[in-house]
Amino acid sequence: MTPAIRDLSLLLRTLRPERQPGVWAFATCPHDFDPAPIQPLSTFREREAFTVIAREEHVRAAGLQPLFLCAWIALAVHSDLEAVGLTAAIAAALTARGISCNVVAAAYHDHVFVPVERADDAMDALIALQRNSVEKCAEGSDEAGRDKAGRDKAGRDKAGRDEAGRDDAGRDAGGLSA
Repeated sequence: MTPAIRDLSLLLRTLRPERQPGVWAFATCPHDFDPAPIQPLSTFREREAFTVIAREEHVRAAGLQPLFLCAWIALAVHSDLEAVGLTAAIAAALTARGISCNVVAAAYHDHVFVPVERADDAMDALIALQRNSVEKCAEGSDEAGRDKAGRDKAGRDKAGRDEAGRDDAGRDAGGLSA
């Protein structure tokens, strides 16, 4: 197994979204419900109820009402659970196309659940996100448009300082003017 990746730029360049077969459903059930027969992909115990994600046919066979029918897109990149910005980048790419998403993080990968009727559009959006990230890297800039030295187009670093370490008002890091 490859090591977990924290760097957002690298995560996005190696995203590799993969649609999983089937139609999946989010459903709720009482806390005393045994979810084993429906072979849940994921479960979560909330104060109000037990939430399950399972194949639609298993949810219906158990007499549960699906709350959300979805397609499951697994991101093949081995993402670190402490990585910052991956969920936001995915949500932004899907939001730009009007696609809702529910993201579940697991130990090795992130999993995106989108409305089943928008699955192809979601795959296109995630593939475009990866492709654009690869192109930005090839151009020598990261997701924020910064070059390899971490400077934006105006030559400022992440703290807004120029190459001499001065801010817009000409002050150095200690607040002194030139």
